[in-house]
Amino acid sequence: MRAIVFSKDRAMQLDACLRSLALHCADFASLDVCVLYQWSSVEHAQAYQELFWSLPPNVRVQAENAFEMQVRALLASAGEHVLFVTDDTVFVQPWSAAEIVERLLMPEAVGLSLRIGENCDYCYPMNCEQEPPAVSGCWAWSHARGDFAYPFELSSSAYRSGDIIAALGSRPFRNPNELEACLAARAYAEEAMWRERRPFLLAYETSRAFSVPCNRVQSAFANRAGTDPAYTADALLAKWRDGWRIDVAALAGHVPRACHEEVAFTFERRP
Repeated sequence: MRAIVFSKDRAMQLDACLRSLALHCADFASLDVCVLYQWSSVEHAQAYQELFWSLPPNVRVQAENAFEMQVRALLASAGEHVLFVTDDTVFVQPWSAAEIVERLLMPEAVGLSLRIGENCDYCYPMNCEQEPPAVSGCWAWSHARGDFAYPFELSSSAYRSGDIIAALGSRPFRNPNELEACLAARAYAEEAMWRERRPFLLAYETSRAFSVPCNRVQSAFANRAGTDPAYTADALLAKWRDGWRIDVAALAGHVPRACHEEVAFTFERRP
């Protein structure tokens, strides 16, 4: 399985994402992880380079220079399955790529979300309560609400590569937000087709990962995000340059109330 990780100006959060991925994915070494990253300043670029020196051999990096072309190339060569990940994701519970592949043998499943579980009774982007489906681990996404009604997303969900390529078609996209919006638009514009072919979305009973929306590093979409000045991209960059990193072990076992949840980070010294 190929994991495509998207990152911009968040070396510290990317570091936490990748270390938590290695900590909780039982067969992490079997993953082909490709990081597609972008920076807006020399300081952010330097932080990425410091991180990249310590990456395991199954993690490769690509500087973003032609986003759509790079993503399509990664999908075309990904093999049968692809896992999308964003740099604000933290993995908190054990899971395995092999189990995902086995569960996606179910032909009616559109994908498997690591961020959704029975614990998700709140929808952070819409700032409202949501009721998890009655059937745990497998539900009809077109009849659900909130996060449970969102079949295609990039933060921590796995799909068949061919389905993603088909859903994208020839529609252009310039960044991760537009990529996700493109997939979502196609899902609902062609809902009848996807509802008939892949009516179900899969998940674990409890979320295996969640996104920490502590800052926003893009201006194309006004996504809801935290406003704590200690967690801006530049503030975390300064802390990284002072030799700190996020303590991902402190978040192990955390059960979020939502797919996106603002939490307080604890930090530890980088080796």
